[in-house]
Amino acid sequence: VVRFFASRLKYSRFIDVQIVDNEQQETVVRCLLRAFETFGGVPLFGVFDNMSSAVKSREVQPDGNVKVNWTERFGQVCIDCGLIPLACWPCRPQQKGSVENLVGFVKGNFFCGRNFADRPDVIRQLQSWENYVNHERVCDATHEIPYKRLQHESLKPCEHKADTYAFKISVVVRPTARVHYRGLEYSVPADVIGQTVTLHLQAKQVAIYLADR
Repeated sequence: VVRFFASRLKYSRFIDVQIVDNEQQETVVRCLLRAFETFGGVPLFGVFDNMSSAVKSREVQPDGNVKVNWTERFGQVCIDCGLIPLACWPCRPQQKGSVENLVGFVKGNFFCGRNFADRPDVIRQLQSWENYVNHERVCDATHEIPYKRLQHESLKPCEHKADTYAFKISVVVRPTARVHYRGLEYSVPADVIGQTVTLHLQAKQVAIYLADR
């Protein structure tokens, strides 16, 4: 099984595809941030499929409108980046079409008919294919090369990077002067035993804070 995260800018049709290990919330958020890095900024709106890592629930309001409740972490990254998220309505092809067409495009135009030796080979071939469809191929929808139209996209600068964006988790320091999270333990000074500290979880490192310390 090969999992991938795909996103595309609607005006330019510039795409970003990333091979991932899982569909966990942290993976989705970091992939989204990497896509912003690839695009060169953040669009005003983002339309998302109904993945559980983003959409927690829906509520029908008295006036008939539907309120989407986003998961806490996904909602926070949207606030931090200035992105307005929109969720596809289930079983509404007219809304889901652009999302599903992108997935089908990647499956049919990249994966179909190719042979892969291993995961690194998948990534190498994917990078080459992305370069072709973004920088060389004329898009059927716009009749232009996506990279040329990318220069005219309305994007805002993103202050956050995928590798350094921190998820913040509060935990209590155990009597062993350690904090526990997801099966891992991290040591802290003994004088903070019993106090609540905040883990700042980045992609490759963890910082532990007690207030500003």
